Amino acid sequence: MRILIALNGPVRDEAACLAIARRCDYRICADGGARHLTAMNLIPDLLVGDLDSIDEASLQWMREKGVRIERFPVEKDWTDSELAFEAALAVPREGDVEIWMIGAIGDRVDHMLANLGLASRHTGEGVRVWLTDGRFYMVCLKGPAALRIDLDELGLDDPVISVVPSPGFPLIGVTLYGFSYPLRDEQIDVGSSRGVSNRVLPGIREVEV
Repeated sequence: MRILIALNGPVRDEAACLAIARRCDYRICADGGARHLTAMNLIPDLLVGDLDSIDEASLQWMREKGVRIERFPVEKDWTDSELAFEAALAVPREGDVEIWMIGAIGDRVDHMLANLGLASRHTGEGVRVWLTDGRFYMVCLKGPAALRIDLDELGLDDPVISVVPSPGFPLIGVTLYGFSYPLRDEQIDVGSSRGVSNRVLPGIREVEV
């Protein structure tokens, strides 16, 4: 199952994000992130947040389409992103789930780090989380795990790919298949730049940790 969370950060490639949104089985807007699905003319299953950043036109469009709205107080202990993430985890499903957060990489570095923290915290046990603005992609892996990179699905041509450990957690048993600089059962320590700016080769590209 794939679940979309539309956040209020910038979308730098709307066509790429539209393709992602269309592949998702369930769609959630976090407050001002509603503007992205409004522009795409895609009706979400849920709008959640304190509604302090959504524009009036998007809110009216959501109401006209009968979108379920869960409104929270402005003064609260959670960001709208976290509320949307918790709603995504509560969606009934069978099997594994991919959560795609669009508008998750933006100019607010504090928000981006918080979103990455959410993704890292919940990755594992059948949950994989992607963050993107349509041009840049981030995905969390919690070992043991493997990720096969489908460049056609992501719409990427000759991308630069980095494998970077989270603070406090070195990457152990790193194996890279189909990269210009392959690795086999190596360790990347926190603070090391060894996994930065790799490129892919034709064929299968896979990351294992």
